Amino acid sequence: MARLDVRQEAVIRALTYSGPLSPRQLREETGLAHRPLMAAVHRLERAFVVCEDQTDSAWDRPLHLVEREFPDLWQQAPDPEAAAAEVLARLLHTQVFATTAQLAAGSGLGKRVVGSTITTMERSARVEAVTMDGLEGWQQSGDRPTAGDVGLVRVLHLRDPLVRPRLDELALQYDGREVLQYLLIGDEIHGAACGHWRIKAHDVEDVIIDDAHVADWREETLEAVRRRYPAPKQHVLACNGEPL
Repeated sequence: MARLDVRQEAVIRALTYSGPLSPRQLREETGLAHRPLMAAVHRLERAFVVCEDQTDSAWDRPLHLVEREFPDLWQQAPDPEAAAAEVLARLLHTQVFATTAQLAAGSGLGKRVVGSTITTMERSARVEAVTMDGLEGWQQSGDRPTAGDVGLVRVLHLRDPLVRPRLDELALQYDGREVLQYLLIGDEIHGAACGHWRIKAHDVEDVIIDDAHVADWREETLEAVRRRYPAPKQHVLACNGEPL
């Protein structure tokens, strides 16, 4: 982190002199309200300044300073450029192909860092530029995409690694719908299970399948969604707006 704000400084000061502390204890120590406090904590966690004790299943787990819990961590850490390259390499390993925008969305590194890192990786022959389905993007050198498994349908979490790089475009594609889960049909995301999420069992109000894939994949897709939302407590009510 380039610069700490007042709340982040308060969190670090409290953990330095009184830590480890649970979020409740941290509120009492800093005097901060819950929402701004946790926003500061989450930012510090993303920067690897603060970490949560996950050795037990308690809800109110204590927070620690990373440098105190793992004093040798920074000596073992790679430099930022090498770390960014490794993140992109792992992302391309799972995605096979991704555009620069998808790499930025999936990695969280930002477009500028991704752009400079991917250029360096191309120069060292670690990745290569390719065009797939009219899109310009990247793949690991030597990789050749293969056809998807016949009959393969997977119901994916909204934050699945296969979904994250495409979240922006998927949000536009399914704008106005409440997506419960995305559907990997063949080797691409070509559909979504939509409805209203509840903590308790809830129905899938509509299974949306891209028009080009409805004829070949309708039954396999509905079967996969029904396995994920089994009767009698949950039901799949429609497919592409047509009641079932």
